[in-house]
Amino acid sequence: MTFPLASYTFRLRGQDCSTSLGPTSTSPMFHYVYRIDRPSKGEWYIGIRSCECWPTEDTKYMGSGVRVSRIERSQLRRTVLVIVKSRAEAARIEAALVLPATLDDKMCLNRIAGGGRGCLGMVHTQQARDKIGRANMGNESRLGVPHTQEAKDKIRDTLTGRKATEETKAKMRAAWVRRKTAK
Repeated sequence: MTFPLASYTFRLRGQDCSTSLGPTSTSPMFHYVYRIDRPSKGEWYIGIRSCECWPTEDTKYMGSGVRVSRIERSQLRRTVLVIVKSRAEAARIEAALVLPATLDDKMCLNRIAGGGRGCLGMVHTQQARDKIGRANMGNESRLGVPHTQEAKDKIRDTLTGRKATEETKAKMRAAWVRRKTAK
């Protein structure tokens, strides 16, 4: 398969940028910056992706953001913003588009500033830890508290042989389908 030589010019933060693409091997890797919009709520997400197919043909991929993955695919619209030669260049553009100040926008679904590698090696600030602690205050769901063996036996005996209703089965099936089609 051969890919046509293409040249792109775009404007980024008031600066003209350009890139050209062409086949570099029999199996070229394309790198691009994309934007996912949820028109019904005005929410948006910007990310980067590397794939072996032409980016506009990469239709099954709808972002890796945690907040985006929880939204039904039919509510999302993906737009390829720019195609570049390297993942590093894509990360540089994402970093210019998703600044720490951008994360304050309530419509922004990005959780961290662009150009990084997700949450690898991330350490929460004291402010973030305090916020998480406040959110968990009053949580009485026994998080982190192990059950005694007696309690485990009682739970097992209660649930053994229990049949899910047809309505519950339909909900579980729909959730499974949503998870599988979101990937």
